[in-house]
Amino acid sequence: MTPATPPTVQSPLAGPPRGFPAAEHESRIRRLIAILKRRKLDGAIITGSVARLYYTGLASSAGTLWVDAREGPVFVVDFRYIFKARAAIPFLPCLLQKRDSRDERRLMKQAGRWTRCGYEGQEPAATLARHRERLPSVTEWEDISPLILEQRAVKSPREQRALRRAIRANDDLLASLLPQLHPGLSEWEIRGLVRREADRLGQGEAFETIACAGANGAECHHEPGCDRLGPDQPLLLDFGLRLDHYCADLTRCIGFGRIARRYRDVHALVLAANRRAIAAIRPGMTGAEVDAVAR
Repeated sequence: MTPATPPTVQSPLAGPPRGFPAAEHESRIRRLIAILKRRKLDGAIITGSVARLYYTGLASSAGTLWVDAREGPVFVVDFRYIFKARAAIPFLPCLLQKRDSRDERRLMKQAGRWTRCGYEGQEPAATLARHRERLPSVTEWEDISPLILEQRAVKSPREQRALRRAIRANDDLLASLLPQLHPGLSEWEIRGLVRREADRLGQGEAFETIACAGANGAECHHEPGCDRLGPDQPLLLDFGLRLDHYCADLTRCIGFGRIARRYRDVHALVLAANRRAIAAIRPGMTGAEVDAVAR
């Protein structure tokens, strides 16, 4: 079997991640402020990379979003990202992080009025310790991570469209990958093909690709190695690309040559359970309840 020539045409969706309009992030921050007011919190400090991206649209390894329930948000970041931040998020006041600067003193004076503050509990304990040191006026600290997750779980129409684009691009990845697969390739080589297509069609992998040749498919989260796909062997692939900060995920079992009847029977059983679970999904169901249908 002659392998197909790898595609070289770049997807129109490929390139640097595209963000949402300012209105999307402003709406998210307004909803966060409403949460703070319901919890009778004076403010919140957002330091986690995911929440920082969610509320500001800025992808960076540093930066703190200070949200005052009365005065609104302020973004503080060091010199490495200050110009990027001011260009990317003009809808937010962006201050240079500099000890004892005028902006720093003004911010600390404002936050110094807080007595109840929200923070992200999944961040390192040292982060909370620094918050306590800087804001001695705060007597009650509340972990608002669950509240942020609840907010993020409700997807806006723009987010839903972004998710669908990522899913469609991942389907395109599989379609372009299949003609390139053939017996004789190693798991590591297959992983490389997936990574190349993820770069071509999106912004790289959402997670490390799992490629399992033959019996390796029975190993949960197998790490691709030097084992080669043999004739009449199945291939299990678990992969996903990232597009505009949203991650797709797809698992497929692919047959080459003659596939054993037992494998076909198990595959058909799992596929039927999968379709039954999908058909049963209703608003308000938990993941465990959907899983129970498939079991």
